[in-house]
Amino acid sequence: MRRQLTLAIAATLAVGCTADAAPPRPQALVIVDTDLPSPELADRVRIEVLALSVDGRSIECDGCSREISIETDADWPISFGVEAPPPGDRRLVRATLFPVGRIAAGTALPETAIVAVVELSFAEGVIAQEVFLGGACAGVPIESATGQSCVGGALAPLRTAPLRDPAAPSRVGTFQEAARRTCRGAGAADSGLYDEDVCVDGGSYWMGDVRRQGFGGHVDGVPEHLVTISPFFLDRYEYTVGRYLRAIAEGFTSEYPPPGASGDCHYGNDTMTAYPLNCVRARFAEELCAFEGRRLPTEAEREWAAGSGTNEFLFPWGDSIETDDGLRTGPGPVGTRIYDVTVLGGIHDMGWNVIEWIADDFQLYTEPCWSPGGYGVDPRCVITPEDVERGRSGRGGYWLAAGDAGRTYYPMVPTRQTFPPNLRWPKVGFRCARDDDAAP
Repeated sequence: MRRQLTLAIAATLAVGCTADAAPPRPQALVIVDTDLPSPELADRVRIEVLALSVDGRSIECDGCSREISIETDADWPISFGVEAPPPGDRRLVRATLFPVGRIAAGTALPETAIVAVVELSFAEGVIAQEVFLGGACAGVPIESATGQSCVGGALAPLRTAPLRDPAAPSRVGTFQEAARRTCRGAGAADSGLYDEDVCVDGGSYWMGDVRRQGFGGHVDGVPEHLVTISPFFLDRYEYTVGRYLRAIAEGFTSEYPPPGASGDCHYGNDTMTAYPLNCVRARFAEELCAFEGRRLPTEAEREWAAGSGTNEFLFPWGDSIETDDGLRTGPGPVGTRIYDVTVLGGIHDMGWNVIEWIADDFQLYTEPCWSPGGYGVDPRCVITPEDVERGRSGRGGYWLAAGDAGRTYYPMVPTRQTFPPNLRWPKVGFRCARDDDAAP
């Protein structure tokens, strides 16, 4: 049914770009396809037929642009016909695939769009030709001045549309990097010290969120970008004082200062073994994780886990703010906030309790770590030498006093924070992660 509908729309495209209707001219059957999971990651296609005169000038073309909503993967491929232009004139097709929830002023954001431009060829009869929107081209902007667009993840000169078998099935969902992959290994069991970890399946998602902006550049989640995450394990709970005491008993030492043991710091208080270990430097947290064969999670991993994968929830528990037991005068024992549990995986305290150190050095999403164009696989921002002014990334919210406006945005999944790596602060703790191939 969708194929028939798009062909009906396509007829308008063809007629709108043709100066006369008779006699019949050769025709290009244009087939638009993608390998990205759609509509899961992108659900709107804009198709434009560009008419150029023999001297390269654009020709006004009423009805030569359409937007099509993708409701199921069965809506792919999209096909339509374009009649041959007068001798010397040219016809180009520009197709843009994007998620409709991530547009500004009706325009697809370059960071969250896949754009392909091809030139059509014409001969006797009908020639089936393809416009392919590859997942590897997500976020790679076209070069309008040179006519370049993305092919296979890199910019390439304008090319003639390749031939396509009209009977061939769609390639939708075959982008391997976006395939959901589960862990091969097993999660670590809880020893009684809240050290259990759980598998977080791998997949692809739009890191960041246009809903998370306007609070300040260092915490905003824009511009978004497509990333692929490999399966990994993540602690179900924040690292506790009890785990640290066990590490000391097993011989853990560090060149960095130990956790603070006064004021609002939890270490040194015998009644707080189930509380998150706070007042620790980022490097100290890394060493504690490494002592257990683990590591700090990356920003991309933590956001993927907190948002429950491709659900991309705004908060770990869903899309609505919850504050009933988030407003405390201090952090609580891990896992005691009833609602602060991820929808997938059952991971606790990803929204509140303490901010968590992350493996990444901090840069804005507009800076080199995050803005090379295209998608990233297991990205991590590493700055050498370490930028102590910009610091380390932190994720997650912390306990807040009633009336603090931050309660509406600190627990948001895409919220970013940055702190000096040597900071030892009661509001900052951590949790560990490990690769799928690392034994528990």
